[in-house]
Parts: sequence; structure tokens; C-alpha cells
Amino acid sequence: MDINKSINTKTDTINENTKCDTNKKNKTDAKNTSDTENSMEFMSIELKDLILETIKEVVPKSQRPYTFSDEYILENVCDLLKNLTKWRAIQRTQKNEKVNHYSTIFKRYRKWVDYDVFKIAYNKLLNKYIFPEINTKKTLELFIDGTLVNNKHGIDFIGHGENAKKNNTKITVICDFNKKNVYSVDFFKGNTSDVNTVEPLVESLIDKINTRKINLVGDKGYILGNEKNDKLKKINVNMHVPKRKNQKGKTGAITKKHLRKRYIVEHCIQQVKTFDRIYTRKDSKLCNYKGFFYLALILKFKK
Repeated sequence: MDINKSINTKTDTINENTKCDTNKKNKTDAKNTSDTENSMEFMSIELKDLILETIKEVVPKSQRPYTFSDEYILENVCDLLKNLTKWRAIQRTQKNEKVNHYSTIFKRYRKWVDYDVFKIAYNKLLNKYIFPEINTKKTLELFIDGTLVNNKHGIDFIGHGENAKKNNTKITVICDFNKKNVYSVDFFKGNTSDVNTVEPLVESLIDKINTRKINLVGDKGYILGNEKNDKLKKINVNMHVPKRKNQKGKTGAITKKHLRKRYIVEHCIQQVKTFDRIYTRKDSKLCNYKGFFYLALILKFKK
């Protein structure tokens, strides 16, 4: 009887340990699932479907089927943008996967970036909700401004900005007043003058829309020479910038009226830079940083 009792006791102990291990595993799985779900809480179903649809349209199909779905990869990329600082940190949210699981996600993300998936998806949003409202009878009031991004690991498109000891990447955007959506964005070295960023952005914007006239509002850094101003006027773009103290004449009344709203573009930039991965450039190549920037624009988009 003592032997039977001891055997039963051992069996009960093994069963209890097995139950504990199973419960722990279930809790871990539930935690991982909840982490993945939480990473997508700030992305609507429409936006997620838009990006996945763009991936299918643009990225060529692989000869071998992927182990992980596009949706799974996108969820982890969004989680990285919002909550994590390094690609390796994905291991903390996906503990059941292999040690180098993050590299699988990075390689797929890099492939998407090579085909401009996030840029194309953002342009689809503009073409669907914003640009159809613009016509040849409408005068647009747009705002331009640039910001320097702290560079941590970048190796291209970097230069000394205001701080001569630090390398920066400059981002210049053009946005509207009502919804604070970015109409055009471009990336430059940190030592690029604001004056030299206007033409590339305006040219890319003109190709997208057809409007009667554009009033483009900027700060003193966007005071252009006569030659550049004449080029913009030929394509119906009028610059509204304040006069410097050493310039002749005073800032006109119409320009002052436009300048009262210039804070909009600064707010627009700060909204995107709320993501730590946008505020500080942690990607060595600019194309990877661009992908995250356009993804942030998609998440902040307002209809």
C-alpha cells in the first residue's frame, strides 16, 4: 500500500507540474497575442487593409511561401514604430519564436521599403480623400517648414545642422491648414539651406494636383531670390514670408494674415515626431527611415 501511495503521489506531482507548465505557456501565448493586438490598436482596419493591399499590388510574389503572413509582419513593424527602440527588442514581444526572429521581420520590411509600399499607400490616401476636392477654381493655402532629425546610426543624407558637432537629416514638409495632412515631403542633408528645399517639394506637389493658385507660407528661412520667385510664379505659386529687419519695406497685410496660421505646419511636424523612431533616426539607410516616416503619416492621416 505504501508503494502504491508513493506512486500515486508522484503521479499527482507530475500532473500538477504539467498543469503549471501548461498554464504558464497559455499565459505567455495570451500575453504575446495581447501585445500584438495592442500594437494594432492605433491603426484602423481600413488603413491596415490599404497597406496590405498595396503590398500585394507592388511587391512581387516570392517563389517560396512565407512562414509569416504580411499582416503579422506589419503588426510587428507598427509595434516597433510605436513602442520599441531596436529591431532586437521584437524578441521581447515574440518570446516563443527563434532568437533571430527579428531579422525575418526586418528583411520583409526592407523588401517593402525597396518597392515604396508605405509611400504609395500614403499617396493613395491623398488621392482618395484630399486631392479630389482640389480643382482649377480653388486657391490653396499651404504651409512649408523643415525640421532637423537627430541622427544616431544614419550613414547617408546627413550633415551638420545648427549644431556643428552633430550630424542631422533635414525633413521638409508642405501641409494644409484644415486637416494638417502632409501634401509633400522630402529629405535632405542637415546642412541644406531651407531655400534649396522649396523647388523639389513644389514640383512634386504640382504633379499631383491641379489648382488655380497656391499660396505657400513659410518663415524667414524661405526668403527666395528673384530668380527662384519668378520660377514659382510661372507655375502659380506665391511665396508668403516675413521680411527681415535689414530688408527694405515691411511685410504686407495679406502676408501677415497668412503668417498667423503658420503654427499649423509646426504642429503637423510635431505630431509625426511623437514617434521616437521618427524623432531620432536609428536606421542606417535613409530608405528604411523613410518607410517609418510614411507609415507614421498614414497613422496620423485625417480624412
